[in-house]
Parts: sequence; C-alpha cells; structure tokens
Amino acid sequence: MLAGPEHRVVALEAELDVTHLVMASPGWTERVLGPGVFDARHYPTIRFQSELIDYGPGPAAAIAGELSLHGVARRETFRAQILEPADARAGPATVSARATTTIHRSDYGIGALGLFASDSVELSVMLEARVPAADAAPAPIERRPAATLGSAPEPSGCRDHG
Repeated sequence: MLAGPEHRVVALEAELDVTHLVMASPGWTERVLGPGVFDARHYPTIRFQSELIDYGPGPAAAIAGELSLHGVARRETFRAQILEPADARAGPATVSARATTTIHRSDYGIGALGLFASDSVELSVMLEARVPAADAAPAPIERRPAATLGSAPEPSGCRDHG
C-alpha cells in the first residue's frame, strides 16, 4: 500500500499465494486447490491492483481495481472498513482495514465445489499499511507472504453465498 500526505492509502497492490489457502479439512483443501477449482498448480497467485480508492464518510472506503484470478483479470470493487485510523501526530503508524467484495466464480472460469456451493463467493481480506511521518516520503509497497497479510480467520478466507 502507498500512503499519501493526508495519511490515506492512495494505492494498493496485493498478491496472495493460493497454495497457502486452508480449508476446514485437508480433503477440502486438496479439492479446492486442485484442477477443478483454483487449479493452484497453474494459477498459484491472486493479484489485486487498485485503480481508485474513494473514501466515504467515517472509516469507509471503496477500493476499485483489477482482480486477477485463475488467469482472468476483471474490475472489482472492495468495500473497506478502516479499523485503526492513523494519528498523524504519532509519527509512523499502522492502518488496518477489512475489505470485502462478492465475485462470481463463473466470471473467472472457476468450477463449483459441489452441490453446496453457489456461483457467488464473498472474498474478505485484512489489509495493513504503515503510514510514514508527515515529512517522510510515501511508503513503498511492501511485499509479504500471504500467511502474514492478515487473511481472514475463517478456514478458507472466503464465504460462499448460496
């Protein structure tokens, strides 16, 4: 994430290693990572690059950008709730947010999980950015392994709507 002079994130780039996805049971994890769903062997990463971050009233924001998943890139908008607003007087700070969006698996060429899965899936991620002091240069984009990005505590990081 890149923070601007008003201590607001102005750019976001995220990459998730799909091979770190964990479901409630090893059997489900293997199935989800296999060729019928994520096909992690051929598509090991999910990427998101923001195009516009629109701050709303209070701690809300809409983050629009390109989501690349399973070899397909589409424009998606995440609804974000800022959890820890930065205090400019405190110097370097951390800003955290939970962002969610609903996608359709079929838009990305991803197969179903069986009878209990719908096409609509809610993606939920935790975001974290370090905001520099007011006189510092904008913070560079930090790349960290998916396991330390603060992915949702649910077993899959995704919730099925069906």
